[in-house]
Amino acid sequence: VGAVVTPSGDPLTLLLLSTLLIGWTLGYRLVETVLFAIALLLWSEPLSSDLRVGNVNALQVGGVALYLLLRRPPVPLWKDIGGGFLLGALVAFKPTLALVPGLLALAWALDGRWRTLLVQAGAAAAGVAVAFLVGCEFLGSWSAWGDWLSSLSGLERVSDISLALGNFSITRAVAETSGLDVGPLLLIAVVTGTGFVLFWTRPRPDAENPAAVFERDLAVTALGCAVSVVALKLVWLHYYMLLLPLTLYVLRPRPVQQGWRRAVDWVGWLAFLAVLGRPVVALLGMQTTMGWVLIYVPGAWALLLL
Repeated sequence: VGAVVTPSGDPLTLLLLSTLLIGWTLGYRLVETVLFAIALLLWSEPLSSDLRVGNVNALQVGGVALYLLLRRPPVPLWKDIGGGFLLGALVAFKPTLALVPGLLALAWALDGRWRTLLVQAGAAAAGVAVAFLVGCEFLGSWSAWGDWLSSLSGLERVSDISLALGNFSITRAVAETSGLDVGPLLLIAVVTGTGFVLFWTRPRPDAENPAAVFERDLAVTALGCAVSVVALKLVWLHYYMLLLPLTLYVLRPRPVQQGWRRAVDWVGWLAFLAVLGRPVVALLGMQTTMGWVLIYVPGAWALLLL
């Protein structure tokens, strides 16, 4: 849909603006964010794939960047309403981002931010409703969404696309090498593990401040995007564009690190090079599909674990 309604240059422009916006919210200097954007243009194979096949991952990143802008403090009521509406519209546009509102809702419940949860949930429902009406109007049929729901049973066959055909999913790699279907178990494990981390890191009521709340919401949003890359059964190469928010978060400017923290930063940069793809492929000469899987999958998991 994005390829039909959007001129070919617009997704790229939107992605670059999104990179600048997310970088600004995380405290990057302008020159640092521009260099980051240049690296994407020159070396990101997922970006090239997204533009080549006319997919919508750049548009999704743009929506996520706009949502993060709405979460930047101060957050009056209209920002909560606008953010929730945007989340609902994004999930209706492409459900691969469904874990973003899911993890945010979990974090808000654990933090006791019930006002945010209730307002954004209501606004998200309104966003889905508007998307429903727009979709029906665009297709000239009230049964369009019903037809879509009835087709979901066929997604299991679609998710069985092999590595050789471009499915960069760790669950597919495990299935092809061992015959085991670990997809549902992996998704449950990742979401459960993320939930435990959110519980352990929830802020104390007496220590809560707007900057810390915003950073937590940004991190949870980035994690929601990343889980779509590491835990789904069908992961096209352009899905790796959804790692952009988490990459910027992991590599965000911080005071000079010492010891193991400096080692963590180095791992973060290596993971960034891996999810870009081209630098590591050129260095190692791994031009096969399996070789690319061995680059992208560990890079994505490294970012998630960091």
